[in-house]
Amino acid sequence: MSSYGFPDICGFYDMLYGTAGVDFQSLTCSYFGIASGMVFSGNPPYTLTDFLGVYAKFFGPPSNFNTLGITPASAAVTGFTVVNIQGIAKGQLIVNTNAFPKDTLVVSVSGTTVTMSNPAIAGTTETTLTIYEMPFMPIIVMMSYLQLALACIIQNRYKQSWFMAVAYFVAHYCTLFLRTESGTPNLTAAQVAASGLTKGIIVHRAAGDVSADSEIVEGYEQWGAWGETQYGEMLMTIARAIACGPIWVP
Repeated sequence: MSSYGFPDICGFYDMLYGTAGVDFQSLTCSYFGIASGMVFSGNPPYTLTDFLGVYAKFFGPPSNFNTLGITPASAAVTGFTVVNIQGIAKGQLIVNTNAFPKDTLVVSVSGTTVTMSNPAIAGTTETTLTIYEMPFMPIIVMMSYLQLALACIIQNRYKQSWFMAVAYFVAHYCTLFLRTESGTPNLTAAQVAASGLTKGIIVHRAAGDVSADSEIVEGYEQWGAWGETQYGEMLMTIARAIACGPIWVP
């Protein structure tokens, strides 16, 4: 851009709007960036364990293990029995934030010893862990959706609603994933997905052959698949309430 004689972006804003000869540098970009509706700041930490605290049902039933050997600063956990270690496998999420950092996963299982992705917190005296052995979808998929959410949902835009907005975003995609991967309605995963799918508004009923027609709530036509789940509807409601819909940058 400089090879054609154009100023940098801050200088460009100064040229367009004028700053009385004062070069505000990054402040100019920040001021007019806010006016444009574009937010450039990052996000505070948000983990899969945080999402678990809101929508635990996606992770399946928890398994609790007691009297374990957890050594501070060591990733190896001992004390499992031959019986209770059978369901533990690589990639499973373990939870006890007093013993291990958030989003610690099982890395390997050898005999009755389980190695975690993070070392235990220094000074911990914990002897219990919760492990999610049967999540309804792969943990790596949920982590991927969380990363996508953090790239799209910016805290400086959503403010106090940011924490729940991220949860709605991830739950929306998890529900769509389960709907496409769950197979028949008899599977538990399908029941989890069905509980989050939007039902729309009943616009027609018929007694013969017991039929009913429904429509998605009006006003969300431009939001694509976000109207497919209740989580997406809640996210859209927040977005519209704080006037932070999509921005088109030509």
